[in-house]
Amino acid sequence: DNIANIKKNIKYNNLKNVIIVTKWAFSKKKTLKFYLHNQDFCNSIFQSEFKNKNEIKKVVSIKVDTVEHILKELKIDITKIKFVKLDNEGSEFETLNGMKNILKSKNLKLLIPDLSPNEIIYNDVLNLVKNQGFILYEEKLPKIQGYKNGWE
Repeated sequence: DNIANIKKNIKYNNLKNVIIVTKWAFSKKKTLKFYLHNQDFCNSIFQSEFKNKNEIKKVVSIKVDTVEHILKELKIDITKIKFVKLDNEGSEFETLNGMKNILKSKNLKLLIPDLSPNEIIYNDVLNLVKNQGFILYEEKLPKIQGYKNGWE
């Protein structure tokens, strides 16, 4: 279970400033179809990611919202956010569009692991983070790391 692993890592690293939010982030509040791969990998909001319909194990509806709205509900000050890691099954571009105010932060670090140039959204994500003023620290496959005012 991903949440159990995250909790173990938080405890192992003695982190005190981490909040686990089990909501799906996107560019706006709505309900989406989410396509589950029959081998439990490459799940996506894009049906076109699948070579054929036989790869789709199941389609579920998921409720999504913007990161900024979710954090507002949790009463978290978005100006305090210093690090963002995105890995949300093909909706990274939409998620980034729903967190434009967070992306304006001068000292923000951004990590997007597992984003391949073969994915539909790769160039859109790359252009968006560059246009927001991020300096790409690493653009090697399969991740994008960007920062403002130093990575350290």
